[in-house]
Amino acid sequence: MLAMADINSIKYLREKKGYSISQIANIHNINWRTAKKYSDRDDWNIEIKKKKRSSLKDEYYEIVYIWLKEDLKLPRKQRHTAQRVYERLVEEHNFPGSNRTVRLWVAEIKKELYKPQNEIYVKLSAQPGTAQADFSKVQVIEKGVIKQYSSLVLSFPYSNAAFTQLMPAENSECLQEALKNIFEFLGGTPGKITFDNLTAAVAKIKANGERELTESFQRFCLHYGFEPIFCNVQAANEKGNVENKVGYIRRNFFVPLPEINDLESFNRELLQKSLKYLDKTHYEKQQKIRDLFAEDQQQLKVLPPKPFYPYTTATVTVDKYGRIKHNQIYYYGIPAKPGESLLVVARWNTLTIYNSQMKVITEIPRAYKQKEVEIDWKAFFDLVKKKPKAFLHSTHYEFLPPNVKKYLTIEDNEQRKERLWQMAEFLEEYPLNLIEQALSNFNEYTNIDPARIKLLAYKIASNSRTAPLPLEINNQNYSGFDPDLTRYERLLRGQRENG
Repeated sequence: MLAMADINSIKYLREKKGYSISQIANIHNINWRTAKKYSDRDDWNIEIKKKKRSSLKDEYYEIVYIWLKEDLKLPRKQRHTAQRVYERLVEEHNFPGSNRTVRLWVAEIKKELYKPQNEIYVKLSAQPGTAQADFSKVQVIEKGVIKQYSSLVLSFPYSNAAFTQLMPAENSECLQEALKNIFEFLGGTPGKITFDNLTAAVAKIKANGERELTESFQRFCLHYGFEPIFCNVQAANEKGNVENKVGYIRRNFFVPLPEINDLESFNRELLQKSLKYLDKTHYEKQQKIRDLFAEDQQQLKVLPPKPFYPYTTATVTVDKYGRIKHNQIYYYGIPAKPGESLLVVARWNTLTIYNSQMKVITEIPRAYKQKEVEIDWKAFFDLVKKKPKAFLHSTHYEFLPPNVKKYLTIEDNEQRKERLWQMAEFLEEYPLNLIEQALSNFNEYTNIDPARIKLLAYKIASNSRTAPLPLEINNQNYSGFDPDLTRYERLLRGQRENG
């Protein structure tokens, strides 16, 4: 298979320049059939195959690159020579290759690192049919818990239209799935899309500013026929339109926090919401965004006959507990023997698992460690104690523990305000879960002295902090001890007589 750079060149010559197959074959010095194969290809999905063993370059080249890159910050006399690189690889990493191989790598890397570093600027223009894309973090409610997700926004600077999809992560599968959903909803693909240097697409930024894209993202771009453009490092202003749209969508689509039961259904709703925004007037052109977006749509490229299926692959081994580990998450109950090597094909929402004969043995939902957002209850009560009427309608109200909620949910507005102030004071000393425990000791909440709540909270906190001292008594030490209690008896008789 040709390198991705050659494939991109072939597609460019064929589609942009109109070269014939013969001309392309001559330019690239390849067979006419090979030139035709890549010129006319419109399906860039690849067949799932078991990963080959990594080459020496795959395993060690990146180590050498890092060493030489770090050398740029050191005095010249303290930088690695090719011989020293070879010796370190052998000593520290049991490198099985030759000295000559390392010398070739060092020469190749130094050629890249030491050439003139001219800054490259990307000229962005708001032409119809061009777009910008970016991720942002948003919070949603899932199964009664606040969790953090990522919203992928695709905006069109010419019309100021924007569309979004919610994803559980910002990996390559989620990026491509979100873009694909939007493309299919719009019925076409932008000719150019500007991105930040997100790791889901960019494998490495070279010293001269060129981007080395992940193979999966390159295939995705070829499949849908758009040109990816990347901002300069720390130059987010180069995609200012989508930056603004990220804020607008967060404020209008995710306030108040939406509740999610099914992510795919929710994403379909988000696309429909995006259409409603088109009825607004462009902030500068004073035209309906819908009319301007019609010009964007006229410039969209036709969708390919087959959709692209984003995925990554990894080889895993079943451990003695019958589980596998993928992206730091364990999956149990895998129908394979301990020690067996399996191939995992990871899509954004599923893991398909193949055995060594490339037969599917199971497909399971993909898990993500969604970040749960802890509520700052002290800050919350400092806010709502001044607005007791709004308290019952606040977003966080539903997340209060049941006893605390019952204690604060009273009809009398003045009494509610007083209790909100009390709660803010309690939280200066004790966490909310401890106050919840204290309130669980009361059967009803009509007339409760706040001092009693605070005293109970103190007792609970004290018991949890202080362990009882061990009492060790040796009975032999007290053998033969016969205390005289007559004085105590006289004292008790005197108290009774006086009483």
